[in-house]
Amino acid sequence: MTPPRAPFTAERYLLDLRDRTAGAPPATPRELAWLWACAALDVRSDTILIPILVTPADLPLLETLDRLNCDRAWKLPPDYFASRLARGGCILILDSALELATLYPRCPTLP
Repeated sequence: MTPPRAPFTAERYLLDLRDRTAGAPPATPRELAWLWACAALDVRSDTILIPILVTPADLPLLETLDRLNCDRAWKLPPDYFASRLARGGCILILDSALELATLYPRCPTLP
């Protein structure tokens, strides 16, 4: 019998991202977000880069993430995204929001 897995901080967020991007067309930013979310859920570690799919509708990014954290019950700490973005703990997957790459220079980006 497999023991139950311990939850990790970003689990609810990653499950939501995975579910929202499932079935995305191949070779699109949405498919990259789905792949990163699946991989992060497999690793189950708070030390890996957390994928963030960014569209123009998500700007300003930090305010949108904080609002969605409440709206979608991700239950992340209030400063979770601000801290991760400031220290480069996210990978930004840009879907027509290329100007965002300069706002968070410590985070790698995928166009």
